[in-house]
Amino acid sequence: MTKNKWIALFACIGFAVSAQAQKYEREARIRASEMPAMALTYLAKTYPERSRTRHYEEHSRQGKEESLQLFYESKFRMDGHRYSVKFDSLGALYDVERIVAFEQLPSPARQAVQEDLGHAFRHFRIEKIQERYAPSGQLMGYEIEIRGKRDNTVGQFELQYSPDGKRQSLEPIESDPNPFFFF
Repeated sequence: MTKNKWIALFACIGFAVSAQAQKYEREARIRASEMPAMALTYLAKTYPERSRTRHYEEHSRQGKEESLQLFYESKFRMDGHRYSVKFDSLGALYDVERIVAFEQLPSPARQAVQEDLGHAFRHFRIEKIQERYAPSGQLMGYEIEIRGKRDNTVGQFELQYSPDGKRQSLEPIESDPNPFFFF
């Protein structure tokens, strides 16, 4: 294949990916002093045994038309698990995520997710699974990040599933452009 055909192919793939609604997140590490006081108080009361705490300012957007939203996030370890606790711009709890292994999902949900991924992607590799909890402590579902091939598009995708394993959303993850091209 000639160089021009390769360029045209990559341009078409890029256009197909950019035409879909995409998830965009950008995190920047911050000091604890830059976190809202209400968020720090919540962390101290709810997770006193945590370790390796790191704080982030996150700007995120779902889809192309939505404006960027500001969140604060604290990531830490506790009881052998990695947690991510997200707060809104004022410091009110938004959600809690805990990283789990695929085998830790309840059997019916695990089977439903595995079947759905097999239908949605030609090839895929699970990169991260998180249980998502509402501020009330109720399990909202699972957030799964994969690298996969779907409709001749290769990339990273985020899927949201209900607690019983039914897909709620599937979005490509927007990443910063890679300045290195390998031909």
